[in-house]
Amino acid sequence: MYTPRFTAFLCVIAFYFCFQTGYSQVSKNGAFTFTISTQSRTSAGVYQTDSTLIRTLWSDSLMLAGTYTRYWDGKDDFGKSISSPDANYMIRVVSNNVNYTWDGIIGNTSKSNTGSTVHKGYYTSMTGMAIAGSTAFFCQGYSEGYSSQAKFNIANPQVRLDLNGFGGRQSTANVDFVATDGTNVYWAGYNAYQLAVSSIVTATAVSNDAQVSFGANGTSYTMTSLTNAKTYTSVLDLITGNVSARPTGLAVQVSGSCLFVAHGGTNELHVFNKTTGALMQNLSISNPRGLAVEGNNLWMVSGTSTLAKYTVNVNGALSPATLTLSGITTPGAIAVDAGEISVIDAGTTQVVRFYNTTSGTQGTQLGTMGGYFTDATVTNTKFLFDDYRGNQYGFLAYAPDGSFWVGDVGNYRELHFSAAKGYLEYIMSLGANYEVFV
Repeated sequence: MYTPRFTAFLCVIAFYFCFQTGYSQVSKNGAFTFTISTQSRTSAGVYQTDSTLIRTLWSDSLMLAGTYTRYWDGKDDFGKSISSPDANYMIRVVSNNVNYTWDGIIGNTSKSNTGSTVHKGYYTSMTGMAIAGSTAFFCQGYSEGYSSQAKFNIANPQVRLDLNGFGGRQSTANVDFVATDGTNVYWAGYNAYQLAVSSIVTATAVSNDAQVSFGANGTSYTMTSLTNAKTYTSVLDLITGNVSARPTGLAVQVSGSCLFVAHGGTNELHVFNKTTGALMQNLSISNPRGLAVEGNNLWMVSGTSTLAKYTVNVNGALSPATLTLSGITTPGAIAVDAGEISVIDAGTTQVVRFYNTTSGTQGTQLGTMGGYFTDATVTNTKFLFDDYRGNQYGFLAYAPDGSFWVGDVGNYRELHFSAAKGYLEYIMSLGANYEVFV
């Protein structure tokens, strides 16, 4: 959809005459004259006195300024002669000079109106984000023949940038999670075009977007027999034949060697060596999902509503929980920065909670309690974390300056807040639409 902005003049010139009995030369009796003051596009029709259109004489014809004489042959749009020649008819000539100016797309904040730099998503705007230096890398879930992986410069967020080698029409993995250690960007998803392929983890270089090789532990994988199918040169955690094994969380150590992939549907946490791709651990954990790394600690959402901190051993195993947070009803995405962990509390709460990572003490809270369950008024500090599937619960991503992005997935937007938790800006792009009813 778009909103046209235009300037125009529109005039109706009406000419009345009587189609009299006894006249046989229609060319003489059906004449009408009109004047166009400036070059315009014109249309003309014959109407009954009750404004019913019975004949379209011409439509959208460009005419120069001047006086014109045209003729009506006394027939309607079906070629039938008018049955009441004594009745009065009106001929209307409509002229206009309408100039349209493209104003962009409703529900999209992109700087450009068209082109590859416009933000676009299929079901959601973004499903995950990870920031390395001045670049935010994001994923978009199912993308219907376009790349699910892209980026933007954090100083210019309204310009979507393709990853090198991932532009144009390409059927990539359905990527729902992204994490970075500052050197590489790790992406977790599955092949939505072949549901039997339910887990794929790949990596690209922060510096140039080149695909990262995991050596002998990586597997080349092509996205089935699709048009413009993407080939991933090195894939980890490739799982086939089990749709329950789709990734539900992703995190990577910055200084350490561990890459964590959660599989909530199979109650497993897979720990890989982020460089060699070797599987270090396959841990049995009840419904693991939201993951975040803090130094040598892993924060993880598991079970029904548990959010706890674990120490990571050198072999990738986890210690018993060293700290468990309280007061969270429906924990979703999490992120850690400067001694503070932020937590999306979805469900009926719809807020972001902040805790001290050492003491577990809750600090401030961002958002309107209850979100849109309270009322429909839209504000920049009111969230809808339950996405179209009801289970994604948004995302959180910190920038180097301590500001952070909140994935308000139910509203198809990503909100940017300062380190002091003040609203700064947002990115928005509405998803696909198949039906409209009025």
